[in-house]
Amino acid sequence: MCRGTQLEATPQQITSSGVDDDLAIAGVLSPRPKVVGEIVSYNGSSLTALSGVQAPETGPQSESPEREHGLKGNLGIFALVCTVLAFNAPLGTIAGVMPVAIGLGNGAGAPIFYLVGAAIMSLMAIGFIKMSRYIKNSGGFYSFVTAGLGREMGLGTAFLATSGYIVQTLGSMIFGGVALNGLVSGVLKGPHIPWWLYALASVLVIGVLGYFRLDVSAKVLTFLLGAEILFVLAYDAVIVFHGGATGLDVSSSLSISTIFSGSFGVALLIGVMGLGGFEATVVFREEVRNPERTVAISTYLFIAIVGIMYGLTCWVMVQAAGSRSAQAFYAADPAGNLLATVRTYLGTVSYDLINVLLNTSILAASLALHNISARYVYNLGRDRILPQFFGAAHVRHDSPYRASVLVSLLVGGGVLLAVALRVDENFFFAQLLGAFGYAFMIMLLITTAAVAVFLTRLKAPETNLWHRLIAPGLAFIGVGAVLVLATMNLDVLFTAPKSTTYVIVAVMYSTVVLGVVVALILKRVRPETYARIGRQ
Repeated sequence: MCRGTQLEATPQQITSSGVDDDLAIAGVLSPRPKVVGEIVSYNGSSLTALSGVQAPETGPQSESPEREHGLKGNLGIFALVCTVLAFNAPLGTIAGVMPVAIGLGNGAGAPIFYLVGAAIMSLMAIGFIKMSRYIKNSGGFYSFVTAGLGREMGLGTAFLATSGYIVQTLGSMIFGGVALNGLVSGVLKGPHIPWWLYALASVLVIGVLGYFRLDVSAKVLTFLLGAEILFVLAYDAVIVFHGGATGLDVSSSLSISTIFSGSFGVALLIGVMGLGGFEATVVFREEVRNPERTVAISTYLFIAIVGIMYGLTCWVMVQAAGSRSAQAFYAADPAGNLLATVRTYLGTVSYDLINVLLNTSILAASLALHNISARYVYNLGRDRILPQFFGAAHVRHDSPYRASVLVSLLVGGGVLLAVALRVDENFFFAQLLGAFGYAFMIMLLITTAAVAVFLTRLKAPETNLWHRLIAPGLAFIGVGAVLVLATMNLDVLFTAPKSTTYVIVAVMYSTVVLGVVVALILKRVRPETYARIGRQ
């Protein structure tokens, strides 16, 4: 809804002249509106409502060719959940990040914080899903923040999200190149090929998949994800069957003294960040069947699956080393000792297999990241913040093909720049991945506030105080606490010197400010473009 306008989802209040005047100023209502539908529906450039909300007969976007050839797809719940899970890279998270939560966090108490993370995300999802019924485009956090906090904050969030996802895609590609080099030359005893050639090859393959309809990527992601999940389930089952190193111990992980021991803030930070990616359910909204139902169910399924799977697997990892010695064991060599437990309990063949699956996990995550990045670029193109050229969907493939090509070029260019500058690839991708983790928490905090403001202002009949304020408010407190912990533990997210870390964090906040400034400038010099921000 428009800022400053209190709306009730009843015919008498929604048809008030205040709504029409406010929307007319933004150029989104025609002089003679008509009544359509029965339910309030916010779809960016227009406000439609059933039982009396007024929608435009004509408007500045009604003849846009992009509107005629928008994104389309046929994803169901299963395919969407797999696509979002792939972004999360379950096996990569379990092998690379989870040991850090145990070793540098609170040891045997770490598993509980994945459940806490799931609880925080569930609280946010309550309002997030309610709001998604009114946000009909695929702008993700960009559209949600615009609707809740205004165009200035919306564009600031869009700048941070777009740059953040592209940076994360670059980091994932570099990580994949390094990992594939290690697999071929180390595990498989093959030729030594520079990591950046593997990275560029991945950029090319993913760029081709991203060019086509999302359904194509979803099939690839589902296959790759299936192999990951099966391996994780096998790992969990075998260690539980063997009773771990010293017998199964549930009480230690549930003990208050254990949960709040060590650097529990690090474990909480990693636990919440492990739930990253659920935004993708709304980013792909235009490409799924029955969006309202599919997005809602997929979001809750994602949170439940990730929360339970990560919590259980983290506990199993503790059992593999023994509750009392787990923290010291994983602190000594987080990823290396996790792989050692695979060799011990599942054998050498499984050890080789997990090295292969880690590479496919990174590839799947890179593809999911590329697709999300392309859709942010696409939305900014449609809104004419970026050149309109990038806001076109392919007539036959219904994909953001031009935006996809741009993302491929930017990521490929980033790989080549890293080579030209001779940066240490392991150091470089670690900073990129850490930067996205911090940026994601900023975006999450802003969006949580936007959800609360939007739903409180709207007061739709199907929502109550729990949906509008209590659940989003609790989520805001939870996410805010995690962001504070992230700021206090920057050395966990970054391996760079403190001065470099502070610069990286400052750049993130400055990116939001830049978006706000650009929006204010557009408001004065290009009001028609300003009116389009976040509202296709």
